[in-house]
Amino acid sequence: MQVTLAVLVLIIIVLLGLLIAPRINPPHRSDVFLPQEQHLEPVRSASETILVRGDWSYPPFEFINEQGNPDGFNIEIIRRIAELMNLDLQISLGPWETVRQQLEQGEIDVLAGMYRTDEREKLVDFTIPHFISSYGVFVPQNSGVDSLDDIRDSRILVQEQDVGHDYLVEQGIGKEIITLKSWTELLPELQNGRGEYAVLSMMQGVRQLQEENISDLRVITKPLFQRRYCIAVKSGDAELLATLNEGLNMLKSTGEYDLIFERWFGVYSEPGFNPESLLASRWVRIFIAVFLIVAILLLIFLAWTYSLRRQVGKKTAELSAALENLRLANSAKNRFLASVSHELRTPLHGVIGMVRMLDSTELDQEQREIVEMLSSSAVQLHRVLSDLIDATRLEAGRFTLHPSHFRLKQIGIWLEPLLRRSAEEKGLQFSFQIVNDVVLYADQERLVQIIVNLAENAIKNTHSGYVKVRLEYSGEQLQIEVEDSGRGIPDSQREAIFAPFSQLEARDKISAGKEAGLGLGLAIVKTIIDLMEGEIKLDSRSGEGSTFIIRIPLKTGTLPEETRPAETPEPATGAAVAEEQLHILVAEDEAINRIYLERFLQSRGWKTTPVADGELTWEALQQGSFDIVLMDLGMPKLDGLEVTQRLREFERDRNVSYTKVIALTAYADDDNRRKCSEAGMDGFVTKPFKEQELVDEILRLV
Repeated sequence: MQVTLAVLVLIIIVLLGLLIAPRINPPHRSDVFLPQEQHLEPVRSASETILVRGDWSYPPFEFINEQGNPDGFNIEIIRRIAELMNLDLQISLGPWETVRQQLEQGEIDVLAGMYRTDEREKLVDFTIPHFISSYGVFVPQNSGVDSLDDIRDSRILVQEQDVGHDYLVEQGIGKEIITLKSWTELLPELQNGRGEYAVLSMMQGVRQLQEENISDLRVITKPLFQRRYCIAVKSGDAELLATLNEGLNMLKSTGEYDLIFERWFGVYSEPGFNPESLLASRWVRIFIAVFLIVAILLLIFLAWTYSLRRQVGKKTAELSAALENLRLANSAKNRFLASVSHELRTPLHGVIGMVRMLDSTELDQEQREIVEMLSSSAVQLHRVLSDLIDATRLEAGRFTLHPSHFRLKQIGIWLEPLLRRSAEEKGLQFSFQIVNDVVLYADQERLVQIIVNLAENAIKNTHSGYVKVRLEYSGEQLQIEVEDSGRGIPDSQREAIFAPFSQLEARDKISAGKEAGLGLGLAIVKTIIDLMEGEIKLDSRSGEGSTFIIRIPLKTGTLPEETRPAETPEPATGAAVAEEQLHILVAEDEAINRIYLERFLQSRGWKTTPVADGELTWEALQQGSFDIVLMDLGMPKLDGLEVTQRLREFERDRNVSYTKVIALTAYADDDNRRKCSEAGMDGFVTKPFKEQELVDEILRLV
């Protein structure tokens, strides 16, 4: 106890000394000792070690920290990718011009961060972007310059071999370009009058203005240009490039990238506020000194509680560690499920598409039965994958609803044949009844999911007898009843059936094998009902069947076509003509999916142009005219989001006609929907899709 008090008192006295003593400015980053450059062999070792380098003075992206180790946003990103993809890295930092030359000459494998330009792409390969940076022009505070046009015939400071240097040379900007070794020298040299203006990253420049309390310089608000920031890979190493891209995609799809970004860029001090200047105030320092003296007396009074809380703290730490391990395990599970689900949806889309194409050909009876069985298996696999994705959204709290107007009878038209076939294959009697037909405003897809999951669960657990589905809207509530004559649910298992990955225990091993599944269906049903503020009731006795009763409060409405006055004439044949003349650009890197899309669209009389990667898509959009673009997101060279952003900029700059873009992707989450909308896309269809769903989306846009 006495030792603890002495340590606490000593810490406070040291803090007092720091406050009262004259302030000493900490050394600038350039004053920190940097290790001597080491030569790296241009080949990998026998253990396949990947040589990674970066700029040793480019915070917050790459720098050497106070412990003398590589640190920064880029370093954390690539280390995390290495953990995910099981890569062995050797990371070191050095002068930018040196490490860049080593990559271009093939002496190292990777640069942790590099801006992508057309010229640089001739020398090295780039991953998908993980940052977009704006470069700006910094000027003296009283210069009166507010336009980028004012800097063309002037002396401009820029970092040597930086992307800003490349841009000034390419655009022919500046009467004289003065290059410096480090970007941290640019603003001090601008203050000294060595140049008239300085060009550097706006984020880093503004941070330097704040951190060094530079008040006689400012930045022109409008950016000079923007560049995408990527991981650079030695030219021709396609395997490593693909591995890094896969790791980046995993970081982004699971949300871990956002957490890393937030740690390095999420918090900035407000302009004009300087904590150091506040501490420099004499009265503030005196107040803090008095406060610390009072704190010493208070600590003496409270110190006796320390020993009592020590044991509590120890137990709390053990519990926190256990909870953190559980959280990490759960997070790893979610990342795995999300990754596997997405990777399987794309080839599954090809399987379903080819089955549809095969079904449209002439087949004998045996072949048609085989195709039907194959189609049924593919649909079942699609449902399993959809349940996996819904489970990850459920645990991440990103399970959302998308309401629209629809007729209740339409649900029966879609579902009754599908469910009836499943029931009759088991020899069960099946009925599907809709008591009254109304127009509802709700998430139609989620309602269908409730009915399908409950009905298929009933069919699976019923070996003889019947399954009944009944829908009725009354008193502003939709009531869904699913009744079966199956084995029933024991009282001991009623709560567990709504938990994820939980299954009703089978009576024997044979039944267990036949009825195996993921155990997600009822958990997802419960989540959807809760989101819709509904309730679910179960009436069941072991061996006597089960009845699920769901009540969901829903509003009625009117479909758009029903609001049109009767005397309004129908559209002329112009819409049909427009449909027949559609020219569709199919941007899809998977060959099977591309072939299926082409043949399906051509079967409707539409003209198609196929492209296999992002660069070819961008070239086609600049050279041709299309009514619709079906845009895959995860294409090589340029992703679908970047191509769409370029297209929208091209249309604005050249004043050319607007081209409608539909995202066609296996990334089915709401976050990717938002990104597609922000990039300028007009529609969104997830793989695998129903053919009519794609047709409806195309016709909606034209």
